[in-house]
Amino acid sequence: MRSLTTTSYALLGLLAVKPWSAYELTRHMHRSSLRLIWPRAESQLYEEPKNLVAHGLATCATEKRGAGSRTVYKVTRKGRAALREWLSRPGGGLVTEFEGMLKVAYADSGSKEQLLENLRQLRSQLHALIDLMTGVFEGWLDEGPTMPERLHITALVCRFHVGMLRAQADWIDWATSIVDGWPTTRIDRARAAESRAIVRELVTELHRLRGKGARLLRSGAPRRAAVEAKVFAARRSFRD
Repeated sequence: MRSLTTTSYALLGLLAVKPWSAYELTRHMHRSSLRLIWPRAESQLYEEPKNLVAHGLATCATEKRGAGSRTVYKVTRKGRAALREWLSRPGGGLVTEFEGMLKVAYADSGSKEQLLENLRQLRSQLHALIDLMTGVFEGWLDEGPTMPERLHITALVCRFHVGMLRAQADWIDWATSIVDGWPTTRIDRARAAESRAIVRELVTELHRLRGKGARLLRSGAPRRAAVEAKVFAARRSFRD
């Protein structure tokens, strides 16, 4: 029996909504916004429900479906308790796995043309992801989400995703405009001065963000009360 991982709890959270087959769990993880915050190989997602059963957090049963059958997994009382306990623990921060950015980080070992082509590829990949998410979100508006009872939570997560896409798009535009003016990817006196100016600008931005974070912490209680009131009103409106 393998230890429980974050992937275990990601699938357990879906089972807490409704029973799923391993195929349905895997398909949902790949097609929903979950794949943007916790991407995992299909083979791992298929095997993990069996691990939940081994820990007593889920049960499985075979159901007839036409001429064939399927195995359906359902959360147990112990599974719901384990999910609540996991939610009470602090979660890890943002970890970025971004090969395209890694190539930018080592661009001085290549040519300016290679760097610009990498930026073009990043833009193309970003546009494809924007098109995918736009189709998903518009489908929710036209046909309704697959799990309407969770739309208030899904909207919170998706707002983060769209903000990340906007930040990536802005960065690609900015980086391309900077690199376009370079003669090569090697540093020279002009590039050094330009870089120092960028770092000074970043330090100013970090101080601004730190100040904003401190203000949010100081005003946390009243802000939380206001947010909770808005969420309650939104839920009531959605039910009505």
